[in-house]
Parts: sequence; C-alpha cells; structure tokens
Amino acid sequence: MSDLNLMIGFSSSHGWLSGMIRWFLKSRISHTFLSIDAFGARLTIGADEGGLNWCEVSRFKKTNQVMLVLKPKGDIGPAFEHLVKTYAGVEYDWISAGIGGIRTRMKWLWRWAGSWFRSKTKEDRMNCAEVTAVFLKQLGFVPFKTIDTEIITAQEIMMACIANVGAFDVIWVDPKLKEDHPTLPAA
Repeated sequence: MSDLNLMIGFSSSHGWLSGMIRWFLKSRISHTFLSIDAFGARLTIGADEGGLNWCEVSRFKKTNQVMLVLKPKGDIGPAFEHLVKTYAGVEYDWISAGIGGIRTRMKWLWRWAGSWFRSKTKEDRMNCAEVTAVFLKQLGFVPFKTIDTEIITAQEIMMACIANVGAFDVIWVDPKLKEDHPTLPAA
C-alpha cells in the first residue's frame, strides 16, 4: 500500500457551513481529508454530508481552498487498510461534529454537560475530523494514541500536526497559514 502516496490535507470552502465552522472555531480551516493516488487519479477521502466519500482532487479544489498538505513519514498501509475496512460506507456524524465544536469553544458547557453530550455520539458514523484522527491514531501518531476521535475538530488535528511537524513531509502551505505559523517549514 505504500504506492498510494497518502497525504493529509486541511481546507475550507466558501459554503455557509464551512463559514460557520471557521467563525465558531476561529479557524482558517473547516475540513480535513486524506488524499491518495488510486485508479490512475489523485483522490480525496473524507466525510461530508453524504458520509465517507471519494472525490477527484481537481473537482475537490473547485469548491475548497487547500490550506495545508502533509505526508506522513513511515508505513501507512496498515492504518489506511484499517480505516477503509472499518469505516467505508458509514453515514456522516452530525452529532460528533457539533459536539467537537462545543467542547472546543464552550468549555464551561462541556464541563457542565460533557458526559451527556458524549453519550449522544454514534461510533458507527464519521465526520471529516474523525476520518483523519482515526487514521493518525492507527498510524501511532503520538498525540492521538489516547485521544477520543469521536469529538475532535479539524482545527485541533491541524494544530497537533503543526506542533509535531517532524512526523511529516510538508507538501503545501497556503501563504496565509504560513503567516499564522511561521515555524512551519516551507513546502
């Protein structure tokens, strides 16, 4: 599986939901995805309103602004195989997406009702952050060894990756993101 040339990406779009996510989380991004070479094309793998899906990169870029692309170092095969075998065909997890935002931005509410919110998540569904977090956790990426992948945000994943950038090759950094994170190596 090493010939997949797998990468992890972070993006935003001009859609209303992306705008709300960016505003609420005070983030430049609203989405995270995996990208692979398969079937003679470059594909993105992520979760959106339609569940876990695949999209050709040129079509993806028509509606998304890619902010950061990283390539994990090491053997990605077993982690990717686990992701595909376990989660292909699952529905989108609206509840976890919302709860991740609440946990991140409304810490007082999370302290008060976090266990109730957490009990409402569905482990047989995924959002975009869960897809990437499950992959990184299976890969053995240290910050994700003990994290609850059900309630994480794309922003938190990106920040963990930036903080541990030595585990990745940097493929692309948007100039605006580079301004925010000047320690990121140039692509």
